Amino acid sequence: MRLLGHRDQEFTHPEHRASDIAAAWQILSGEIDTWQTEKRFVRPDGSAVWVIANMTFMRDEEGRALTWLGQFQDISDRKETEHALVSQAELLSRSNADLREFAYIASHDLQEPLRNVSTFTQLLERRYKGQLDADAEMFMKYIVDSAHRMTQLIRDLLAYSQVIHSDDTSSDEVALREPVEWALDNLRSSIEESGAVVEIDPLPKLRCDKSQLAQVFQNLISNAIKYRSAEAPRIHIASQRDETGWVVSVRDNGIGIAPAYHDKVFGVFRRLHGTDYAGTGIGLAICKKIIEKHGGRIWVESEAGQGSAFKFSIPSKGGPGWDK
Repeated sequence: MRLLGHRDQEFTHPEHRASDIAAAWQILSGEIDTWQTEKRFVRPDGSAVWVIANMTFMRDEEGRALTWLGQFQDISDRKETEHALVSQAELLSRSNADLREFAYIASHDLQEPLRNVSTFTQLLERRYKGQLDADAEMFMKYIVDSAHRMTQLIRDLLAYSQVIHSDDTSSDEVALREPVEWALDNLRSSIEESGAVVEIDPLPKLRCDKSQLAQVFQNLISNAIKYRSAEAPRIHIASQRDETGWVVSVRDNGIGIAPAYHDKVFGVFRRLHGTDYAGTGIGLAICKKIIEKHGGRIWVESEAGQGSAFKFSIPSKGGPGWDK
């Protein structure tokens, strides 16, 4: 029997000849009776074609290979698509790495001149205090406030970039009350100044990233305090099991959000109240990315003037964020 002979090897792409010969020895020695492989053949015009080769070998009573039945399927289009996808993935990976590096560099390079603007403006204010008119003092205050807002914006953009580009999300089992307490500790001053009351129902243990969930709770509680009504803020944190996992809610008695803006508030730089309230409009976008990385989703239920309930889900099966 002519088995993977000279003519076969003549049209087999050089990269596959060694594996073909190794397979031939396995067939001749009786180790295998069937063989499937993906390989390239070279056409007479020099172009290559990818095929799936399926071969079954017939043997005599002594086990010697007599002949074979083969089926060949042209998969060149599929291989071309796979190659394009791999190339695109590599390009996106390089682009993401470049963007991540740019974010880190830009955050440091931009913050330094902003610190200088703020510092020297404050020095001018102190040195010439009483010698400047009211307009000049107001202008310097605007400069300092703008520098502080820009610094915070850069920091928030860096935090957003880190959430997007971080490769790892810890999935340790965490008592959900721990990240809540962490967030409350960070917001202690704001809570005391506003007279906020935070009520926490029993919360489950989840597989999640503790620090990232603390960031979510901190943003949601901070917003509940910031967008409060005339009454002292009352914030209620609870959880409920559903068919997919857990749904956690952070409910407040604040100014609320009209339904038309429920989706928009999770976009980057989405600020419904302009400069009436401090902030950069990135906090909820960060929350959205974190919850999505845990396999869940986040949404808001609210009416204008009737408080808000921000809810997010953590699935009980699949990926980071599963609970046991």
